[in-house]
Amino acid sequence: MVLKDPRCEYGYAMFLYDDGESEPEGVIEKDNKLANKLFAEAYPKLKKLAEEGDMYSHFILGAYHNYGIGGVKRDFSQAIQYIEKSAELGHYGACFDMGKFYLEGKGVEKNNEKAREYFEKAQKGGSVRAKEMLKELQ
Repeated sequence: MVLKDPRCEYGYAMFLYDDGESEPEGVIEKDNKLANKLFAEAYPKLKKLAEEGDMYSHFILGAYHNYGIGGVKRDFSQAIQYIEKSAELGHYGACFDMGKFYLEGKGVEKNNEKAREYFEKAQKGGSVRAKEMLKELQ
């Protein structure tokens, strides 16, 4: 199979990947060998897209470093850098994640005001979870 977009390679690999914690979905048979191959092949292409300013690639690279997939060393500080850049570029999921990080003090200094700012951005993008988090911050 040839997927032309590395974001799709990553997405397909996620369907194949068995993290040992998630419930099987029954749609696609798990195949970690193929998943890791796709993760590894997509990574340099995603880095190139990120260098060109693609917010989705920044977000995905954050996942690589957060979970240590595709032969990439797990490094939460690197993950936050990618996710924060994605949020700056307007990725609403990244905004939600950054809000959670600031709310919990995960990898950053706990800061409810920054959390609120990120949740507000995510809510503008339609995030119901961000709306719920903002209610909790009231």
